[in-house]
Amino acid sequence: MLVTAVGMDTALAEIISPACVNHDHKSLLQKKLHKLTSHIAKVGLAFSFLVLLVLFNASMCTNHSILNQEDDNCLSAFEAMASATVICTNKKGVLTENTLQVSQFWLREEYFGSCAFPSFAPEILDLLHEGMALNTTKISPGSSVEHIEDQIQNAILAWGIKSMNMNVQQLKERCTLVHAESFNSEYQGRVLIRRNADSRVHVHHKGTPEEILAMCSRYYEKTGDVKDINNDTREALQGRITKMKMDGLHCVGFAYRSVTAEHQIDHEGHFHPKLKEDDSILLAFVGLKAPCREQARKAVMDCQDAGVNIKIITKDDIHTARASAIDCGIIDPHNTSTGEVIEGTTFQGYAEDERLEKVDNIRVIARASTLDKLLMVRCLQKKGHVVAVTGDRVEDAEALREANVGLSLGNQGTDAARNSSDIVIMDDNFASIARALSWGRTTYNNVQIFTQYQLTATIASLVIDFVTSISASEPVTINIVTVISAGNVPYAMLQVLWVKLMVGTLAAVALTTDGPGTKLMQQPPTDKNEPFI
Repeated sequence: MLVTAVGMDTALAEIISPACVNHDHKSLLQKKLHKLTSHIAKVGLAFSFLVLLVLFNASMCTNHSILNQEDDNCLSAFEAMASATVICTNKKGVLTENTLQVSQFWLREEYFGSCAFPSFAPEILDLLHEGMALNTTKISPGSSVEHIEDQIQNAILAWGIKSMNMNVQQLKERCTLVHAESFNSEYQGRVLIRRNADSRVHVHHKGTPEEILAMCSRYYEKTGDVKDINNDTREALQGRITKMKMDGLHCVGFAYRSVTAEHQIDHEGHFHPKLKEDDSILLAFVGLKAPCREQARKAVMDCQDAGVNIKIITKDDIHTARASAIDCGIIDPHNTSTGEVIEGTTFQGYAEDERLEKVDNIRVIARASTLDKLLMVRCLQKKGHVVAVTGDRVEDAEALREANVGLSLGNQGTDAARNSSDIVIMDDNFASIARALSWGRTTYNNVQIFTQYQLTATIASLVIDFVTSISASEPVTINIVTVISAGNVPYAMLQVLWVKLMVGTLAAVALTTDGPGTKLMQQPPTDKNEPFI
């Protein structure tokens, strides 16, 4: 016998060599799972790379610190909103519309609705049309009352056209403007006109009702008759003005006088010989109001039902602020308690202890400054409240930053206010603030439920693993940890994926996607000292 090869050089060694042995003993299902896993990995890698490119591009185009701040602010704002106990809000443009509307018209002491004007004498209607349509001289740009005066004039003009059938173009064609004056700090304005068929000069005054009443010695009735203003009449008219202001109205008075051609007019609008200053004829008083925003009253009630107090901080006078608070449902008109409505100077004048004592009872601060808003936020926080505050001006930035939740206004807010806030209310509507409160509570509740579920499932799994590991002589298939470690079940990975799907993904979808409901808005705010679990 001739030996030609031994060991690994033999034919048998070649047959049993590892290179020739097929170790791929995977079943059909395992092969399919492996292929699926490979595809999932590729798709996941592709999407991860795509997300990386998007985030890298965003970081190149946006300040990284701002992005981080907005990511942090978003979560903290919703968390704080769920616990908010007080909302300090602006009035104009948030609770009320940003425009004025005529709500009252008085001829002397007689109120007229929009349907009563045909009963006026034609002369009265002509004078009213001239005073409303032609006395439109703008005040100086940059004045602190520029915006409100424009609103008043636009509202009166729109109301006159709609309710009094006023034709502005026809009035301008039949009258010649002689002289016009800008409004002064008391909203006082005057225009001098000549009717084309008349040589006399007609002087129309528009301004605050007190100033208008002071320059009038007579008044018009709807029949066209002119009567003297005696002491009783003047007192009654002054009472009417006070009542309109108590109703929260912006009041405007109209007066008129006719000057014969023998009087000369200089370039400054002065008459020679000089006219008596208190000889005009009173035409009418008009009351304007910013109506409560649609859905704002219901939003206020929803917040109050949720245990959240609403406080108004406004520049309006105390009467207008009180009336708006009543209109929006923040103050009960039948409640006679004092101290609910105060002015900013009064609030600042309190000693610190007195301010802390009274701050919970205060509902409205009128004639408020930026300092009043900041003091209100600090006082409420010292009392343990979680405070949300709205702001739209540069001066509000500090109050927005110090509040637990800063809410800036998207339409009328400045960039400084938006950058200092946590949430931007895009439509400036208080109803959106109430929705933010509702979503904040919903988000907090959903995360709380899901966390409790995850803890329950995890603790239960750990207990089962522990009990099984010390009581069972052999690993059982229901124990996922034991199965994986023992390697007895070929589908352990599929089981793990299934458990992860049920316990993680589907549970997260089921427990964290609930939308806002009325139940959470009928409960008190979340106590900030209450444990999360």
